[in-house]
Amino acid sequence: MIYVRVMLKACGVVGVDNKYPEDEMITGINATWEEAQRYYAVGKVFNMGLWYDAQGREHEDNLMRVTMCELV
Repeated sequence: MIYVRVMLKACGVVGVDNKYPEDEMITGINATWEEAQRYYAVGKVFNMGLWYDAQGREHEDNLMRVTMCELV
């Protein structure tokens, strides 16, 4: 298993489609570095899960586009 740091940027309108303009995660992946680079390819979109606005309303699409992936 290797660990990678993935930087992400909101795909939609921040505050409407996504609360967070940018995000990052460090995650383990059971793959080679080359496989991890393909999986977390720059430009690939991931749904990072639910988010809640200031009124407590739940939003399902927290779509984020990969901007960088590095081995940690």
